[in-house]
Amino acid sequence: MGAKELILNGYNGYRVPLRDYKMMAKKIIFLSNNYQLIREMGANNSSYIKKLGYFASPIEKMLRVKRMWEETVVSLDKK
Repeated sequence: MGAKELILNGYNGYRVPLRDYKMMAKKIIFLSNNYQLIREMGANNSSYIKKLGYFASPIEKMLRVKRMWEETVVSLDKK
């Protein structure tokens, strides 16, 4: 999984075209003048990464797999 999947443009960061240094500089300057936006994007990123399952404890991962298994079994029972 790379930046395209992890960064939601404007939500938890900004994606800029490869080697577009001017755009990157503009985004850095914009963010340096918008501390509240930096905090919001940071919070958005934390919740997004947690939603994807990164940095979850082994127990959290096992519980998620258990829930997925149960949902699959229930959906198969309904067929």
